[in-house]
Amino acid sequence: MTTGVTVYPASHLISKDDIYEMTYVKNGPGMILVETYFNNSKNAHRIKVELNNELFNIDEFLEGKFIQAGSEINIKMYYERDYDAASWQKAGKITVKEID
Repeated sequence: MTTGVTVYPASHLISKDDIYEMTYVKNGPGMILVETYFNNSKNAHRIKVELNNELFNIDEFLEGKFIQAGSEINIKMYYERDYDAASWQKAGKITVKEID
């Protein structure tokens, strides 16, 4: 994407010991939209998202969350359990977009 990026775990083999981390850098302060796609409130607590050191369940970004940010944001994601399934790999999909 020219104004954003979508990321997810590279493998369907997911370990509870792994931390998936990204730093999104932009050209100065402004709004960023962070969006996830895991629509399962019963199991959303199994994937944690840490955004600039604040902890969330992954479904809290389901409708997208606007973040006022400086020049970068840091996102960490981790799973509560080990998984060997493409569905859990897909559940960890996160999109970060700059908003003009």
